Amino acid sequence: MATLRPNHQIRGRDNAFLTFDESAPALTAARNALASLRAVADQPIDISVGIDCGQVLLLDGTDLYGDPVDTASKLGGDMARRGEILLTLAVAADLADASGLRPVSLSLSGEPFAAFTDPPE
Repeated sequence: MATLRPNHQIRGRDNAFLTFDESAPALTAARNALASLRAVADQPIDISVGIDCGQVLLLDGTDLYGDPVDTASKLGGDMARRGEILLTLAVAADLADASGLRPVSLSLSGEPFAAFTDPPE
């Protein structure tokens, strides 16, 4: 498993936000985190991931703002099932190989929202 270094790590009380310059390392980091947790956990660990891309504002190295932050938070925190990675259409389009992703139809703030899921292996 390759070691990936995010640009920034911001941790909340029950969540973490990582920023990357490209979508592929973000997806790889999410896959690695889930695989690592599965390998060491003797019971299921409640983790889910949402990934979006776009412009964000980082203030003082501790606060991250922007639509991609909000969307990724909604996907990972509210919509993804335990052990699931949800990605926006923009992230899937940014990936060189999105062949393993499966499209899903969701509802975001009461509106239809198309996304992709990265099914666990």
